[in-house]
Amino acid sequence: MPAIRSIFSNSDGPILDPGDLVAVWVTVKIHKDLIFGTHADIMEWVVEQIQKRKVTIEDSAQHMRMHSRISIPVLLADVPLNDTEGQYRGAEMIARRLLEETREGIITLNLERIFPVLKE
Repeated sequence: MPAIRSIFSNSDGPILDPGDLVAVWVTVKIHKDLIFGTHADIMEWVVEQIQKRKVTIEDSAQHMRMHSRISIPVLLADVPLNDTEGQYRGAEMIARRLLEETREGIITLNLERIFPVLKE
């Protein structure tokens, strides 16, 4: 499957997610109260939930299928499919990098995708 648009954007526009055949997706359900938070607040929540293992591991990006979700791709070239702990660690590392880039204003989140009520 080809790369798809991510919920993350930079100054060039939406960042592409890797295709489902090359990654597993560590998915965090975003708490509804975070609608009032900053992009960094949301990414801090994502990092915390990964650390607590309050996530699901999926074979596709859930943020494009369901609202209130952020899925972090972990490339299968980096972590084998049967290494769940490695997938958690990989997702945490990526989420921490995304948090820093969010704090620095390098990337933003598509809040209308995460919280569809913002479209109304």
